[in-house]
Amino acid sequence: MSNLEMLRKQLTINTTIWTVLLISIVLYIPSGYLLPTTVEVPPSEQILFFCYCAAGCIYLAIAWIQQPLRRPKPSEQLAEHLANYRRIKIFAWVLAEGVAILGFVAFMMGHSFRHFLTFVAVSVFYMMSCKPSQREFMRMLVNSGFSFENNSAGNPGTSN
Repeated sequence: MSNLEMLRKQLTINTTIWTVLLISIVLYIPSGYLLPTTVEVPPSEQILFFCYCAAGCIYLAIAWIQQPLRRPKPSEQLAEHLANYRRIKIFAWVLAEGVAILGFVAFMMGHSFRHFLTFVAVSVFYMMSCKPSQREFMRMLVNSGFSFENNSAGNPGTSN
C-alpha cells in the first residue's frame, strides 16, 4: 500500500471517530433537556466558576496537544507516525467532549440550561477546531519527510 493510500485510509478512520464523538456531544442536549435536575439545593456559583475555569484549561491543553508532531525517527514507518497522530487527536477530541460533560454535570447540579448549552457550544467549537482534514494530512506527510511512494522516511516525492 502506498503512503498516499495509507493516508486516505487513516483520514477516513479519523474522520469517522471524530464524527461519532461530535454526535455524542450533540446528544447531550436532548439528554439534558429531558432529564430534570437531580439536586434540589440552590446551585453553587463556585461549582459553575470551577467548570468554566476547567473548560478554559481544557482549551489550553488541546492547543498544547495539537502542536505539530515531531519529525519521525529514521526507523519509524509512516504507519507508526500516523498512529501517534491518531492517538494525539483522539486525546484532544476526548478533552473537547469533556467540556460538554462539565456542562452536563453543572446542569444536573442545578444550574440553568443556558449554561449547559454554552458548554456544549464550546465543546462543539473545540471539536471543529480539531477536525481532521486531507490538507492537514498532506502537510503532515510532507513536513515529516515521508515520500508518497513508499513507507520509509526520505525526501517528499522520491522513493527510497
